[in-house]
Amino acid sequence: MEKSREWLESQLAKAPAPMGLSDWFSESPYLSASGDRFTVFISETGRPRSRYTFENHGADVRLQLGQGTRDEVLLKLVRSFAKDGLTCRVAFQAKRLGLTYSKLSVRDQSSRWGSCSTARAISLNWRLVLLEPELQDYVILHELAHLTEMNHSKRFWALLDSYDPKRKAHETALDSQTPKLMRVAR
Repeated sequence: MEKSREWLESQLAKAPAPMGLSDWFSESPYLSASGDRFTVFISETGRPRSRYTFENHGADVRLQLGQGTRDEVLLKLVRSFAKDGLTCRVAFQAKRLGLTYSKLSVRDQSSRWGSCSTARAISLNWRLVLLEPELQDYVILHELAHLTEMNHSKRFWALLDSYDPKRKAHETALDSQTPKLMRVAR
């Protein structure tokens, strides 16, 4: 029992510290959607509602924060951006591959990037918009491949390789970023 406690404490000590979205954007001021990466600018409006707008001919996204606690308002707005952006990207990729899904939800999973149910419902983590577009697409393609193969068999990996020829490089890059990203807005 003591050995298990020591192991658990050592693993927790290795975990990245939680990070607020304001701090995240100070380090990495980008959001991804629709296969593109946008530079993020944040401003406070003092208005009741928050919104995002595209500027600089679509190269930038301005997060206009309404009333409320900064990180709470920012999180709600980024989650709205994620729902809009991921909905469009999943629809685009599914259409391109000739696939159909029943439902898409964008949630706040603590350790998973996405999932696909036997009812053909796809669930994605809102933090995907914090990734580079090619890694975001990798996760989306991974879940879309589950519409055909509901497992991680050799057939699944072959199918995913056909969807994403750089799958292994994308997996490696995603694995290296996951511990830190899963701690954003915790």
